Amino acid sequence: MVGFMMSIIALNLSQRESSSALTYGWHRAEILGTIVSVVFLVTLTLWLLVAAIGRVTNPQPIDGVIMLITAICGLFFNLVQMSILH
Repeated sequence: MVGFMMSIIALNLSQRESSSALTYGWHRAEILGTIVSVVFLVTLTLWLLVAAIGRVTNPQPIDGVIMLITAICGLFFNLVQMSILH
């Protein structure tokens, strides 16, 4: 959701009109938003990879109720994003 919100903010900024100070307008906001989003997602992916390796080496019991709630929330947010981006 954080990456999605960064993209929405950058898109809104990039649609602003140009001025004498910003001759290209805010089009660079899309590029900067994309870079920040990619860095965020790569960092999150690496953190999850390290956590997954830790769980493989030291298995822990899984709480099925928390997994079900997480899966339902993920499905809900993906459906919301799909309806917005459609």
